[in-house]
Amino acid sequence: MVIHSSSDGIGAGRLRAWDGGGMDTATAHTMTSSRPRWLAGRFVDRALARNGSLLTGRRTLWTAAATTGLTTRLDRAARSAGETFVDRWRGVLRDADDATVLLAAELLTVHLWFPTDLRHRTKRDLVTATLDRMRQPVRLPSDVEAALAEGVAGSGIAYTRRRLSQLAFLARAVAAFKAGRPAERHAALDDPWAWKALLAGVPADGGQAQREVLLHLVHPDTFEPIVSTAVKQRIVDAHGDTVPTDLSDVDAQLAAIRAARLPGDPARPLRDLLPIA
Repeated sequence: MVIHSSSDGIGAGRLRAWDGGGMDTATAHTMTSSRPRWLAGRFVDRALARNGSLLTGRRTLWTAAATTGLTTRLDRAARSAGETFVDRWRGVLRDADDATVLLAAELLTVHLWFPTDLRHRTKRDLVTATLDRMRQPVRLPSDVEAALAEGVAGSGIAYTRRRLSQLAFLARAVAAFKAGRPAERHAALDDPWAWKALLAGVPADGGQAQREVLLHLVHPDTFEPIVSTAVKQRIVDAHGDTVPTDLSDVDAQLAAIRAARLPGDPARPLRDLLPIA
């Protein structure tokens, strides 16, 4: 995979970690499959570090204005009651131009990147049905579809049942990132804890699971692929004897537990350390 730095240099150091040979296998404890890792890196490189498209060659799509506009559509749809996700998603896309529909399809792609407990066909159909709403439709690239088919880890019921809330959080988070100064955006892509601080400042409004996914998507060598904060805390509670007393952040605590309990086993899920009920 070839990674290009953005025109203002944002995230150049962080992006090099997504190169096929650039990640330290001693610390890259998750996302060992190349396809999901490739798609995550493509999102970081094209959409976050720059404003380009994830699915096409467009150089301008994920802009601050576009993500803010899509957030407004999503928040309005999330407040509607008594409708299915498909009905409300059609409302998000109603009267939208092709650029907005494409952005929505790519947002959906990023959201569907994570779960392994959602069928490949369901993922594909949701994205392609969205792309088909364009006046000049775009095909879902086969390499992107293959990455979606694999996924990363289980997401749980809330991630699916509250999908619109997850999508709204994703859009708000990207809009908040894009609104930052270049130095702030650089720091967020280069420093895992700056990225976490940025996400912590974005209202969850039912999208907490998507926040946890975004932590892992952008900084997979620091944050575990676990969407439930309760599960994270259960692991800490069970293995607190390995955590330095000066660590209060749950993700930092998990990193300490991994180093103590699973040294030299970067691919093993930390969930394996959950006590049997």
